[in-house]
Amino acid sequence: MKIYITLLFALVSIFTSCDKGDDWSAKRRIINNTSHSVDVEISADDTQFSYSIAASDTLEIEGTCSCCVPRIYNIGWSQLEYGTIIFDDTLQLLFVGEPSSCEEKAINVDPYDECHGYTRTEEDGWIIYTYVITEEEYNNAEPID
Repeated sequence: MKIYITLLFALVSIFTSCDKGDDWSAKRRIINNTSHSVDVEISADDTQFSYSIAASDTLEIEGTCSCCVPRIYNIGWSQLEYGTIIFDDTLQLLFVGEPSSCEEKAINVDPYDECHGYTRTEEDGWIIYTYVITEEEYNNAEPID
């Protein structure tokens, strides 16, 4: 019985633990790995964020994240309904909501669990959540109406 209680305690600790304690410094890094200038627009209702990133350049947004229930990612934006990547003011790639699969990319979502195109690294005491805009995304973009 004692081993079951110990095992239960260990499992609860694992599932309720956080990345870096209660709060941690974080950056959302967006790398434009294309030869095209991009505008990133994130929005929902009356909230909107817009960023321009030159070809082959990087945008970093500093902020903090809080743990545990719920986790709060205050690095530029938290999970918002719409995300748009606009290439050279002529093509766009639209993201709506959170995809059903972790493997599907979505720039508009919180960067948790290394899902939706985000990766997580640590540099100089910062947790970095990186999203790379690729030529494949450019090739999948549609003309702006």
